[in-house]
Amino acid sequence: MWFLKKLLNTRVPIIIARILLLFLIYAACRFIFYLCNSDLVGTPAPDEMGALIKASLIFDSASIFYVNILFIVLWLLPFDFVERKSVQRVIMILFVAFNSLALLINIADIFYFQYKLARIASDDIHYISEPTGGTLFGALFIDYWPGTLLWIALTAAIYFGCFRLIRYHGGENLLVQLPVRYIVRTFWLAIFTTVAVIGIRGWRIGRDTFPINVSDAPMFVCPELSQLALSNPFCVIRTWGNKLDGVRYLSTKELDETYKPIYLTSAPDSVCNLPLTDTLIQGRPLLPKGSNIMILVLESFGKPHIKSLNPLFPASAPSYTPFLDSLFEEGLLFTDAYQGGMKSIDAMPAIWASIPSFNKNFLRLPQSQSEYLAMPAILDSMGYTTAFMHGASRGSMSFVAFGKMAGIEHFVSREDYEKIHGPVDFDGKWGVWDDRFLPFALDKIDELPQPFMTTIFTLSSHEPFKVPPHLEGQFPEGRLPIHKVIRYSDYALKEFFAKASTKPWFKNTLFIIVADHGSGAEDERLLVSPHNHSIPIFFYMPSAGLKGRCDRTVSQLDIMPTLLPMLGSNTPFVSFGNDMFDPQASHFAAGYFDGVYGIKEGDLLYRFSERGLEAMFNMRTDPEKKKNIKNEADPEKVKYFEAYIQQYYRTVAERAFTPQSWMKEDAQ
Repeated sequence: MWFLKKLLNTRVPIIIARILLLFLIYAACRFIFYLCNSDLVGTPAPDEMGALIKASLIFDSASIFYVNILFIVLWLLPFDFVERKSVQRVIMILFVAFNSLALLINIADIFYFQYKLARIASDDIHYISEPTGGTLFGALFIDYWPGTLLWIALTAAIYFGCFRLIRYHGGENLLVQLPVRYIVRTFWLAIFTTVAVIGIRGWRIGRDTFPINVSDAPMFVCPELSQLALSNPFCVIRTWGNKLDGVRYLSTKELDETYKPIYLTSAPDSVCNLPLTDTLIQGRPLLPKGSNIMILVLESFGKPHIKSLNPLFPASAPSYTPFLDSLFEEGLLFTDAYQGGMKSIDAMPAIWASIPSFNKNFLRLPQSQSEYLAMPAILDSMGYTTAFMHGASRGSMSFVAFGKMAGIEHFVSREDYEKIHGPVDFDGKWGVWDDRFLPFALDKIDELPQPFMTTIFTLSSHEPFKVPPHLEGQFPEGRLPIHKVIRYSDYALKEFFAKASTKPWFKNTLFIIVADHGSGAEDERLLVSPHNHSIPIFFYMPSAGLKGRCDRTVSQLDIMPTLLPMLGSNTPFVSFGNDMFDPQASHFAAGYFDGVYGIKEGDLLYRFSERGLEAMFNMRTDPEKKKNIKNEADPEKVKYFEAYIQQYYRTVAERAFTPQSWMKEDAQ
């Protein structure tokens, strides 16, 4: 009893008890949030309760440790001055103030959610900075007085619970020799700080994992319950700095008259053709009913690394991609293709949902938590089985979380591979080696009902530019460190296609090969925009007659609006891309180049700042971009591109990613 009494009067159990009390208070906030918004966030089924509780604890952990990490450090400092009453009082004030502010955001969510249909994030805080922000803030306290009373009650619960009920009397181990108590206290400080950091990361501690993000909620629960699983102030803190800035070139009326990203039906077959270097595909290529779709997203396979796509590649130098070069001769290759974002995390929104990323990664924005009608969901309604396979952990890059929102049913990841084969093929940083994971993915595809749409994302062609031990020495170095692993991944693709060609579904499958983003170049002329964003986009299905080369400007955003009509879909959808086969559409690639918005259309490169068109260059006659010819730009074309950029920000801000959201707006 004496030992227990002494133990309870040390700082460690006190801080544990206070943090546990915070978890109870956060749970109460979530329960009240559910009671007030159950018709909007959905009701979890009994078999979903376990996953919901787990997700809630994960996001609450991130919120609590984010808010209290300063308190944890101050409370556990090893120095004796922390025992002083004045210092204890300062710590108490900081603890109550920080947690009271966090509770205010949590409780505000209870009432604000019905208007926004999403959790409060950093972009909502800007109202406070308005000239009338103080008046507005005060009025909200009065108008929503039940929330104000709840906030006061819970703040009082924090104070009385943590500093009256859970009381620290001071004098911890002062009788113990000074060096000993400093060592013990430093030990506990290190332990609790480490736990706090891991909690902030969402309990992800592997070298190949990423800190938890707002868009990761659907990875734990079904998308309909993701808003219930999320926790504030996690959403505010995690989205801080990811504010959607936007541009305004046109009035709303002009904007809607100039460009809307809504496709009500596919273009008629009679107006679809594709000019190739040696022939012409007339009419839309329609795939046989029940054709399978396999999208291969190649990590870092920028166009400059591919000899058959790079006109500056030394003719006498050996190719880094001999297999791809040979395969490109057997299908339809777009030679002027570009990525739809900046990094790997941007690839899947661009490919699955035709949503670009400009100066901010779309999946890092709070607005990415939304409802979508993406390509996987549309294909699911047509009877397709949808799957995503990636050799990294399930939490990597928010791929699984966004995949669930986009309509993907099945996921295969590093965890699934290691359940069968163990961790022996983990590359030590990112995931399972390509030449091991790709055959595993094929085995998993065999288990899927047909027709299927499967997306496979490779990962080995990345820094630290290593190849697996069992193939060490087989791939020579290139002029850049990445060339060795490009060679390795090309080899893995060759083995993949050799095995895939033996499958009964192979001839009935359209393969779409696309890179996620560029990754440098050995020729400095290709290190500048837009060349550093250039990638391959390739369609391979010999039985469909897709063969040749086309120099029409396209991007990842065009895959969805091209593929759906090929499969006979007339479902309306939202898209920032265009049908590659439609000659009446504007064929261009949009990105964020060199700190400005870039539009590449044929030979022309447009540059837009927040003020409008800043420059235009002819990349064929002026590849070094020395002559600004913006005065020669077509005003209607400039207006169209300005509307395109502005409409993107409006669409994201309003979370208008479904046709219904646009139809509702038109009705108003």
